[in-house]
Amino acid sequence: MGVLVGFEWKVVGGERGDFVNLHTEKNPHKESNQKHIAMSDKNMTDNMKHVVDGEFGGERALFAVKNVQLTNCVFHAGESALKRTANIVAERCRFEGKYPFWHVKGFRISDCEFTPGARAALWYSSGLLMTDTQVDAPKMFREMDGVDLRNVRIPDAQETLWLCRNVRLRDVWVSNA
Repeated sequence: MGVLVGFEWKVVGGERGDFVNLHTEKNPHKESNQKHIAMSDKNMTDNMKHVVDGEFGGERALFAVKNVQLTNCVFHAGESALKRTANIVAERCRFEGKYPFWHVKGFRISDCEFTPGARAALWYSSGLLMTDTQVDAPKMFREMDGVDLRNVRIPDAQETLWLCRNVRLRDVWVSNA
């Protein structure tokens, strides 16, 4: 399967070749007034759009999507793949491009990999739960609120967790800090 650049992807449960737009209609209310689902809620994935085995590349591949669960996806070179998103779940995904999670509200990352090319991956965001993840990218976690890391490996931790608030670390291995 080749890399697609854009906003549409096959959704689990659809017929082969069926695609759905992952973007929701624009809300007339300002984003700062919107309430987002807490990432610790066990039912948060019930009403999400599911993307499985997707490959994305280029700039802002899934810009501003909301309520999306990504499983076994690869984000190739490019910038800001999931910028300005909300209520995102990423499971068993690989991130290769720069700045994938900037300005995100409420997200859960589990069993993922951030390659060295995914530098400065998580900035200006809030409500992160990251578990069982390998972070080989430098300059992670900047100006964030509500960072919960569990069983995470960060072998190049220089310039990591700058200006972050409400940080919880459990079984986190860091080096080169």
